Amino acid sequence: EFHAATINTFSIDGSAGDDSVTVHGTDLDDTGSSIGLTGALHSSDYHVSTAGFESTTFVGGGGNDYTQVYGSLLDDTFYSLPQEAKLTTPDSQHIMLGFERVDGYGRGGNDYGSLYGTLGDDLYISRDRFTLIKGDGHMGYTKGFERIDSFGRGGNDVAELHGTTGDDKFISTDKYAALITEFRITY
Repeated sequence: EFHAATINTFSIDGSAGDDSVTVHGTDLDDTGSSIGLTGALHSSDYHVSTAGFESTTFVGGGGNDYTQVYGSLLDDTFYSLPQEAKLTTPDSQHIMLGFERVDGYGRGGNDYGSLYGTLGDDLYISRDRFTLIKGDGHMGYTKGFERIDSFGRGGNDVAELHGTTGDDKFISTDKYAALITEFRITY
């Protein structure tokens, strides 16, 4: 264990094998990012970079924490709940806990994402290539995913599904809506 008052830049290498790492943030505004087997978590007082880990977990420690996770060029799965998000690729797993905002980016393949709202009132927006769900103290965002499912968990939620300039298909019932565009499927 190291104290960030004396050492504030850390690099951790998992090397070979099936490695996992967990990095905890501070009470400051923490920012995280991860792609493949690498990641970084930092604030104004510290910087931790990770490499060679098949499983990376970043834990926001307080403040207004934000993180970005990037998928692989293959098929990936992403979900975002308030205070918990996970991106799984064929060779890595990225878990983000305690972050108020999580952005997930698909980079290729047939990527699937699911966004979950809060127990209160949420706003869900779906446009050509991005989606977001925003509620009290939580925002989940995706870009570049071929299919997105979103789930309300309570409150008076509002959904805005925006079509494209091409041929789109909209399906709706009293509890379900779907928009199928040339770019992706949104539920």
